[in-house]
Formats: sequence, C-alpha cells, structure tokens
Amino acid sequence: MIEGQDREVAVRPLATAADASAYSRFLDQCPAATVYHSLPYRDLVLRSTPCEARYALAWRGQDVIGALPLMAADGPLGTVINSLPFFGSHGDLLTTDDRAAPALQGWFREQLRDDGVAAATIVTNPFDDAPKADWSEASLVDERIAQWTVLARENGDRIDIHSAIDGSARRNVAKALADFVSVEVDNSAVDFLADCHKHNMAGIGGRCKPEAFFAALPITMVPERDYRIYVAKVDGKPIGALLVFLFKHFVEYIMPVTAPGNREHQPTAPIIYRAMQDAQSEGRRIWNWGGTWTSQTGVYRFKKKWAATEKRYSYRIFVRDDRVLGQTAETLTAAYPYFFVVPFSALAQAGAAE
Repeated sequence: MIEGQDREVAVRPLATAADASAYSRFLDQCPAATVYHSLPYRDLVLRSTPCEARYALAWRGQDVIGALPLMAADGPLGTVINSLPFFGSHGDLLTTDDRAAPALQGWFREQLRDDGVAAATIVTNPFDDAPKADWSEASLVDERIAQWTVLARENGDRIDIHSAIDGSARRNVAKALADFVSVEVDNSAVDFLADCHKHNMAGIGGRCKPEAFFAALPITMVPERDYRIYVAKVDGKPIGALLVFLFKHFVEYIMPVTAPGNREHQPTAPIIYRAMQDAQSEGRRIWNWGGTWTSQTGVYRFKKKWAATEKRYSYRIFVRDDRVLGQTAETLTAAYPYFFVVPFSALAQAGAAE
C-alpha cells in the first residue's frame, strides 16, 4: 500500500482511454483545474520537449477523487520531475475529496525514492483556494506572483473592462484604433505567430518556445475549444497576434507577438481588449496572465494596468542529488530543456561557476 493511503482510496497511473475519460470528467468538476492539468496540454508538452508523463489518479470506487500530474525528463544527472514543466505551467495535486491528498502525496514520495531521481519540483496552483497538500518537506522554495484579471463574478455579473483598466491601457487601445488597427480571429495564423515570436525573443534575448510547439499546437489542441489566435492588422497586413488557451472559465494569456517595425501601432492593446470582451460574452470569468518573477517589475506593471489582481505562489523543490547544486545555470538549462531543476540563486549559493 502506498504510504499514507486510505484503504478506500487507490492510486493508479493514468494508463488507459477509460482512465483519460474519467480524468477529464474529474477536471470538469474541479474548480481549481486549469488548462495546464488538461490532456490536450499534456500532449502538447509531450510533443514539444523530450519527456514522459506520469499522471496519477486517486480512485474511490469508480470515481476519480484526486489527481497529480507529473512529467519526467532524463538527463546526465538522472531524472528531473516537474508538476508541471514548460514555461512555468501550474501543476500540484487536485482533489474533490480530502482523502485523496495523503494518498497522492504518498505516491509522489515513491517517485522520489527512485535512485535515478535528481530533483523534483511542484509548481503550486494559485487558483486552489484550499490546497490539501503539504509540501513543507521541500528542500528549497522559490516564489512567483500570479496575476489575473477578473472578467466576471461567480454570479455571472460582468465587470466593465473599460472602466477597470488603467488609463494608460485605455490610451493604448485608443491609439491603435486611431491608427486603424483591426482585430480578427485567425486560428490558421500559426506560422505568423511562430515567426514573430522568434523575432521578438531574439530582440530581448529571451528563450523561444521550440518549433515543435507550433507544429504540435493544431495537432494536440482544437481551435475554439482549446485555443484561439487573435491577429491585429493594418490595411489588411498582419502586424501582431496573441495566442490564448481556453479552458472552462479561464482564458490563458500565452503568447503576444508584434511584427518587426510595428510596435508604434500598439497591436497588443486592442487584441487584449477584444479578447477580454469575447471571453466575457462566452461566460468566462478569469483572464490569467500567468506567473511573474518578483524581479520582473516591468512585466508586473504591464499586467497590473489591465486590472490584474495577484497572489503569491511557490515552487517546491525536492533535491535528491546534490550534484545539481554544483552545476551552472547554462548546464542545467541545456541538460533539462523546459524543465525547472533548482533556482539559479541556489547554484550561486552553492558556489557554482558563473
């Protein structure tokens, strides 16, 4: 029996099509579930970076009452586990029954006991108002700021977006409209999105999403069910775009891009404004901006001017092999692409070479 497991609760890996259907029904019933927990997103990540999925389900009879999604990547130091990897995806366990949490945590501890595991990270879920898991035994903790804009209250009452956002955001929208920027949905604009993303990241020295991500997007996700691409145009020419993910009452702000030479048109502002209005009309309540590092003051202020509220959440890191602390940021990033291993500040404290 798995450590801490209730006799009435069984934990098993998600392994069959029937398991997948049961898991998807569970997510529909779980208010804290986000797109990152979903199976289309799982498949997108599996096609975007070398890794394997280890999703555990807690069953009580024929019902799924909890789940813990993990992904694992092998590398020169052993296996690194994340819940979840790929640009800060939220993971952590989900439950609809308190008995599921200790059983799933026991299953997680079993994963850590594998001699080949170098490190594991749980990215906690800021949308879980009453988390059942206790990850206090983690070796290290790293903090992030979750930011999201409430589009409608739980009773369905919509907020007035124009009044809620900051004056500078309203001016950016007005300037774009004065420049005759139009916005439309074009879910076929994946190549334009990818090309602009590559140029934008090169311009700021940021890390690009891999080409495999863009190839996998229309294969693993369904447009209008799982994702949508907004495109801004001037005189019929695309000048910017935004990829959003759609899941239940959430809209996820995933990838804004601006075509080279068009930043003065402020294409992102009218796209966001239009996308927020569309989300409201569809009954969605939360526009999730994603996580922000505490050092990213400019990014934080940008989200804040769009009426973002905030909450701290954490990365709980379990170090099983101290060799990871002796690496450089570059070696870990190369060895485990798109996986979180340890905070880079921990490497510096351990005397890792710069």
